[in-house]
This record gives sequence, C-alpha cells and structure tokens, in this order.
Amino acid sequence: MAATIVYDRPGAPRVTLTRTDQGAFEATVEVEGLEPQRETTPEERFAGILSLNPPTVRARPRRDARQMHRALIAAACRAVVAAATSTTGTTGGPGAIVCTYLRVSLAMRQALRLLDEDI
Repeated sequence: MAATIVYDRPGAPRVTLTRTDQGAFEATVEVEGLEPQRETTPEERFAGILSLNPPTVRARPRRDARQMHRALIAAACRAVVAAATSTTGTTGGPGAIVCTYLRVSLAMRQALRLLDEDI
C-alpha cells in the first residue's frame, strides 16, 4: 500500500518520501534557494535522480531493503549537490559538500524512519 510522509524540521531539508505500491521509494528534497540551470544527465538518471528542480530521486525495489535505502540516500545527496553546483556554478569546496551530504542523509534517514523502515 502506498504511503507518503513529510519530514520538515528546522536546519534540515524538507523531504517528501513516498513508498509506492510496488515497494519502490521516491523522495523530493526541498532546499531553499536552489535554481539549477541544467537538466539531469544520463548518468544521474541511471543513479535514480529524476529531477534537479526540485531534487527528486527514486530507488527501485530490491530484495535487500538496506541496499535500497542506501541507494535512495546516495541519490538524494548527489541530486542536492548537483542542483547546488548548477545553481551557484561552484561546489563550495569539500566542506560544503560534506555538510550537504550530512544534512541530506540525516533528513532522509529520519524520513525513512517515519515510514517505519528499519534503518
């Protein structure tokens, strides 16, 4: 059965997470100020990134739920970093990338927990 939750806490990106009837996950990560100037590349689409504006990702159903969770979180982090880089024209350096990965991954993990996923 499909279920959707929204994780929205101060200091974290807003995550709208859906578990589809087929068992896949789709997530939209909303970060204020992102206005990417490009579309997704074939490599990004292969990694599960559906859109950069707003960053939207999908993880297909897998036998191992933990692998599916990891793929979803990795795609979300990559999508937000790509959208931010496309918006500003620069990565912001290693510190900005690490901070983005940390905040996005924590928000995604909390959203998965709200859907009663064992993560």
